[in-house]
Parts: sequence; C-alpha cells; structure tokens
Amino acid sequence: MILTLNLTIEEERRIQEARRKGIDVDAMIRRVIAGLPAAEAHSREDKTLELFAQWQKEAETLTPEQAAEEDAGWDEIMQNVQKERLHLTIPDLSDHE
Repeated sequence: MILTLNLTIEEERRIQEARRKGIDVDAMIRRVIAGLPAAEAHSREDKTLELFAQWQKEAETLTPEQAAEEDAGWDEIMQNVQKERLHLTIPDLSDHE
C-alpha cells in the first residue's frame, strides 16, 4: 500500500538527511505503525451475520399477515428459480483445450 503524507519542507529535509546517513526511514515508520492500536477485524462472515441479525429483527416486527406475504413472495421466487433451472443449458466444453 502506498500512503501519501503531506510533509513540511523541514520534515522532508529531515527524512532526506536520515536516508543520507543510512537510516532506514521506511522501517522506522513501520515500527511506529506497529505500535498503534490494532484495527478491528471485520470479516465477511461478521458482516453476513450482522445482516442476518438485522433481517431477524425486521422479521420480528412483522404482523402475521406481513409475514405470510413475505413467505409467499419467497416461495414464488424459489418456484421461478426451479422452473428456470429446467430451461438452462450447460455448454459442452469437452472439445476445448
């Protein structure tokens, strides 16, 4: 990752001077960053679980009629998916190298 910093002229000169003297400025900056608090990990699984929890909370607020309507909508989607599967063709790739 490349990070751009806005440095003063004096800061830039100090970095140049340190490098001229053989100081590995990049390594020094990495050590400073390593001392910072760790970033919170947000995996895809965490985000998916958060979404499921949100949907659960939303579902709990539905009236029985709204829930039945939602279920009917999902049933229709699944029936259409199954129906369209029967019409899908899979290309024959066996003669391709």
